[in-house]
Parts: sequence; C-alpha cells; structure tokens
Amino acid sequence: NVTIVKSNFSIIHHMPNMCVHHVELKVGYNKMNYDDQRIYDIDLQIVYTKLISVLRTKYVIKKQDDKIHRIIISKGISLFSYGENIEILVSDYKGSTIVNIQTKSKVFINLTSDVKKITNDIFTDLENILHN
Repeated sequence: NVTIVKSNFSIIHHMPNMCVHHVELKVGYNKMNYDDQRIYDIDLQIVYTKLISVLRTKYVIKKQDDKIHRIIISKGISLFSYGENIEILVSDYKGSTIVNIQTKSKVFINLTSDVKKITNDIFTDLENILHN
C-alpha cells in the first residue's frame, strides 16, 4: 500500500522501508524544460547505484561522474520528437538522498516532447526498484 499525504510543500509517499518527499520545482517549467526532485530516506550510494541500473535499461548514458554523482542521459529522436537531454544529480541531504532531474528538449520547436512525463517515468522506475 502507498499512502500519499499532500501539503503545500511536498507530497510524501510512505511505502514499506521507504519514505519519499516530493518537491516539484515549478520555476521555469514550460513544455520544453522540467525540473523535479525527490528526497529518499535511503543511503546515497544505494540510490545512485539503483538509478544507474534503471537508466541503462531505457537510455543512453552520455556522461557519468561517480565522484559528484552526476549522470547525463539522452533520449533519442523518435517519429514525433527530436529527443531530450536529461541531467540527474544525486546528493546527500541531512542523512537522506536528493535526486534532482532536469529534462530539456533538444530543440525549441520540439512540440511533442513531454519532459514532465519523462522525468516522472524515471522517478517511477527508480522508486519501483528501490521498493523491491
């Protein structure tokens, strides 16, 4: 079971052995760019390692810096989209782990790009693997 508690600042998901604080960053959001972050009550190295394994199943990892826990991935061109660039930064915060994802369309005229969905899909995949 998943319990969702809403507040002005975050949505908190309670799952067995995992607590997720969700802070959607609305600043600068438009159809072409989307920033979001979630805080996990799980060790940084565990989150980072599981995130990499999730990303490798669906995306091309263009750059990976294990020292600062930064990953840059690319979603390629499809029938209706020129693709997206995604930058992910995983960092420690007061004993928890913050995952920040910035998703941007590769070109401005990319009207079919759904940067918010891509970001949410990455978080969903990560949370599924962290939950198991």
